[in-house]
Amino acid sequence: MDEKKNKEDGSYEFIKETIKKKPLDRKKMWKAAGVLAGAGAIFGLTAALVFAVVEPQISQAVENKKRTEQKVEIPTDEETEKKEEQQTDAGIDTEDISESEEGEQSGLSIDNYSEMYKEVLKKAESLTGNPKALAAIRRLRELYQVASCYGCEEYISFDLGMLSKYQYYTGIIFQGFTYGTGEPLVTGGRYNRLLEHFGRPAPAIGFCLVMEQVLNALNRQNIQVPVMEGKRLVLYNERNREAAIRIAGMQRTHGMQIQCMRMEEGLKAEDYIAYGKGHQFTDIVSPVGEDQIQVINLFTDEVQMTNQKSFQ
Repeated sequence: MDEKKNKEDGSYEFIKETIKKKPLDRKKMWKAAGVLAGAGAIFGLTAALVFAVVEPQISQAVENKKRTEQKVEIPTDEETEKKEEQQTDAGIDTEDISESEEGEQSGLSIDNYSEMYKEVLKKAESLTGNPKALAAIRRLRELYQVASCYGCEEYISFDLGMLSKYQYYTGIIFQGFTYGTGEPLVTGGRYNRLLEHFGRPAPAIGFCLVMEQVLNALNRQNIQVPVMEGKRLVLYNERNREAAIRIAGMQRTHGMQIQCMRMEEGLKAEDYIAYGKGHQFTDIVSPVGEDQIQVINLFTDEVQMTNQKSFQ
């Protein structure tokens, strides 16, 4: 059995492979290392030569730049105040200086606004030969002359590229601006045939106020809008008519809207309260006796008594 096995193992000797290690070639390794070292030496030598040539030029350029730079100094508050005091002592108005400098820089003043916009219209006329366009420019010049009669020429400018999305305008269109808002708060124009659609042919011109922009402008310009107080009803009878007229006169001098009403027989206080509320009165004032006044608040229905001196 063992002989048979050995025989079978020996029959496959020809397919066995023996792998031998390849010997290390030290000569090639030293050659490759020498090539790398030589390349590194050449690169380093080249970089050193380039730096030696370029570095003086870079240093000279940096030095020249430092020499040409201006030194900026921010004056302190004390230096600024001292300078202003010296100008004031010398009779120099710093505001006049700044305004004159600004005028010189812009090249514009209120006096030559008119001439500038005349040049705008003149330039526009030279760019077109269309009869309608020329007629429109002549109309703008005519309107500008009318506005100048009112002293408004410095507030007018021409925008020949302004368009409107509304197609019913037949002539001039305009917009109004103010400080504190970048959007127009007034828009309008001429519409000579619009009212025909409502049964009354008539040429017209109109405008609208954009209230959101108006409120924005008032807020950003810190403009306080005076609020008018409401109307006051002075109610009296024959006995205290003189006192009622005196109270009404004093209230009118303070800017109040006053209506005097004589009491009639058969009407109760509730009737006058209903009348006052229906006609937007704020309160009802009635003289009582020689010095007392009754005040009915029509918002709260509160009744108070006071004297004429403290009421006025």
